[in-house]
Amino acid sequence: MEGLLDFIGKEMGITREEILGGGRRREISQARSVFCYVCLRRVGLTGRQLSEALQMSPGGIHSASVRGEAFVRENSDLEKSLTSYLNN
Repeated sequence: MEGLLDFIGKEMGITREEILGGGRRREISQARSVFCYVCLRRVGLTGRQLSEALQMSPGGIHSASVRGEAFVRENSDLEKSLTSYLNN
Protein backbone atom coordinates (compact mmCIF):
# COMPACT_ATOMS: atom_id res chain seq x y z
CA MET A 1 0.00 0.00 0.00
CA GLU A 2 2.89 2.38 0.72
CA GLY A 3 4.32 1.97 -2.77
CA LEU A 4 0.90 2.59 -4.30
CA LEU A 5 0.50 5.76 -2.24
CA ASP A 6 3.84 7.02 -3.52
CA PHE A 7 3.00 6.09 -7.11
CA ILE A 8 -0.38 7.81 -7.12
CA GLY A 9 1.08 10.82 -5.37
CA LYS A 10 3.83 11.13 -7.95
CA GLU A 11 1.41 10.72 -10.86
CA MET A 12 -0.95 13.34 -9.47
CA GLY A 13 1.54 15.76 -7.91
CA ILE A 14 0.45 15.11 -4.32
CA THR A 15 2.44 13.82 -1.34
CA ARG A 16 1.66 10.63 0.54
CA GLU A 17 0.93 12.71 3.63
CA GLU A 18 -1.64 14.78 1.73
CA ILE A 19 -3.43 11.64 0.50
CA LEU A 20 -3.54 10.20 4.01
CA GLY A 21 -4.49 13.52 5.59
CA GLY A 22 -7.90 15.07 5.67
CA GLY A 23 -7.26 17.84 3.14
CA ARG A 24 -10.15 18.83 0.92
CA ARG A 25 -8.38 20.58 -1.92
CA ARG A 26 -9.61 19.25 -5.24
CA GLU A 27 -6.24 17.70 -6.20
CA ILE A 28 -5.90 15.96 -2.84
CA SER A 29 -9.47 14.68 -2.93
CA GLN A 30 -9.01 13.32 -6.45
CA ALA A 31 -5.78 11.55 -5.51
CA ARG A 32 -7.45 10.05 -2.43
CA SER A 33 -10.39 8.92 -4.56
CA VAL A 34 -8.07 7.26 -7.08
CA PHE A 35 -6.25 5.55 -4.20
CA CYS A 36 -9.55 4.23 -2.82
CA TYR A 37 -10.64 2.98 -6.23
CA VAL A 38 -7.37 1.18 -6.92
CA CYS A 39 -7.18 -0.38 -3.46
CA LEU A 40 -10.77 -1.61 -3.48
CA ARG A 41 -11.27 -2.66 -7.08
CA ARG A 42 -7.83 -3.59 -8.35
CA VAL A 43 -5.80 -4.60 -5.30
CA GLY A 44 -8.58 -6.23 -3.30
CA LEU A 45 -8.34 -4.44 0.03
CA THR A 46 -11.50 -4.11 2.06
CA GLY A 47 -13.34 -0.91 2.81
CA ARG A 48 -12.65 -1.50 6.49
CA GLN A 49 -8.88 -1.65 5.90
CA LEU A 50 -9.00 1.59 3.94
CA SER A 51 -11.33 3.17 6.44
CA GLU A 52 -8.78 2.66 9.20
CA ALA A 53 -5.84 3.85 7.09
CA LEU A 54 -7.55 6.99 5.80
CA GLN A 55 -9.67 7.78 8.88
CA MET A 56 -12.82 7.80 6.75
CA SER A 57 -16.14 6.01 7.14
CA PRO A 58 -16.73 2.90 5.01
CA GLY A 59 -19.47 4.83 3.17
CA GLY A 60 -17.01 7.62 2.46
CA ILE A 61 -14.52 5.08 1.13
CA HIS A 62 -17.14 3.65 -1.23
CA SER A 63 -18.16 7.08 -2.52
CA ALA A 64 -14.53 8.05 -3.02
CA SER A 65 -13.82 4.85 -4.95
CA VAL A 66 -16.74 5.54 -7.31
CA ARG A 67 -15.38 9.06 -7.96
CA GLY A 68 -11.88 7.63 -8.36
CA GLU A 69 -13.02 5.10 -10.94
CA ALA A 70 -14.71 7.85 -12.98
CA PHE A 71 -11.59 10.03 -12.75
CA VAL A 72 -9.30 7.20 -13.90
CA ARG A 73 -11.59 6.34 -16.82
CA GLU A 74 -11.57 9.99 -17.93
CA ASN A 75 -7.75 10.16 -17.79
CA SER A 76 -6.38 7.48 -20.09
CA ASP A 77 -2.74 8.33 -19.35
CA LEU A 78 -3.33 7.76 -15.64
CA GLU A 79 -5.19 4.54 -16.39
CA LYS A 80 -2.29 3.24 -18.49
CA SER A 81 0.23 4.20 -15.81
CA LEU A 82 -1.80 2.48 -13.08
CA THR A 83 -2.24 -0.66 -15.15
CA SER A 84 1.47 -0.78 -15.88
CA TYR A 85 2.36 -0.22 -12.22
CA LEU A 86 -0.06 -2.88 -10.97
CA ASN A 87 1.12 -5.46 -13.51
CA ASN A 88 4.76 -5.20 -12.42
